[in-house]
Amino acid sequence: MNAVCNEECLHCPYEDCILDEITLTAFQELKEKRKPEPTRKSATRCIRKDYQKDYKKKYREAHREEINARDRRYRLEHSEDYRAKQRLYYEAHAEEKKAKSSAYYAAHQQECLEKMKVYAADHQEEVRQRQAKYREAQSKELSAQKASYYQEHKEGLKAYKASWYEANKEEIRARRAAYYAAHKEKAAAQQAAYYAQNQDRIKTQRAAYYQDNRDKWVAYREQHRDEINARQREIRAANKDEINAKQREYRRLKKEQAAAETARLQNPMDCDTLEENKTN
Repeated sequence: MNAVCNEECLHCPYEDCILDEITLTAFQELKEKRKPEPTRKSATRCIRKDYQKDYKKKYREAHREEINARDRRYRLEHSEDYRAKQRLYYEAHAEEKKAKSSAYYAAHQQECLEKMKVYAADHQEEVRQRQAKYREAQSKELSAQKASYYQEHKEGLKAYKASWYEANKEEIRARRAAYYAAHKEKAAAQQAAYYAQNQDRIKTQRAAYYQDNRDKWVAYREQHRDEINARQREIRAANKDEINAKQREYRRLKKEQAAAETARLQNPMDCDTLEENKTN
């Protein structure tokens, strides 16, 4: 039996009215107002979510190396599927990702550069192998892109290289000297082999370049005469024994050539042949 007044007094099941001052509509509204708010369940769910997030974060921090190794292993085992998914996602969100990356890099440029240096130092061999594999697979496309980019930005690149070299001159020279000292035999062999294969072309290019830039070279040498002489003295002092050995070898060869030429001229057969050729 319903305890709510249905406002049908002719069919009222009660002997006396039990809700004199309230109607059905008013009771429904009151019932809605008296419903308990579902705050406790929502709060509990939020608390549970926050707890799960904190737990996952702490777990990941404590097992970072293990998780990263597992992720790398998974990516290597499923590299093709992973790359395909990445390409599809990137194609669908290319502009959005570029904008986010540019904004993040602009805000954290120094931090990003430091992280890149640390990663490159820790994974040097892996990075080299990956880059070599990529360049080999995309060699034609990369060459075309480089040529196109260089033609469009030739002057800007030249200016940037010149300014960068001027700002890092001493560091570059020290690094080159250290590399050459550590790989002297290999570098000398490579240079000799390359020069032997391209001797005529190198001479022609050097001569043409010198003719085109002769005034510039003369002005540069005049402006930096003391610096050039000091650098040459340093090179000679650092490689004194090697330079002296090469000079002795060169003088010995010249003497042998001169002696051979003298012997040939003193040979009567050669002299007769020379006289006959002159007569003819």
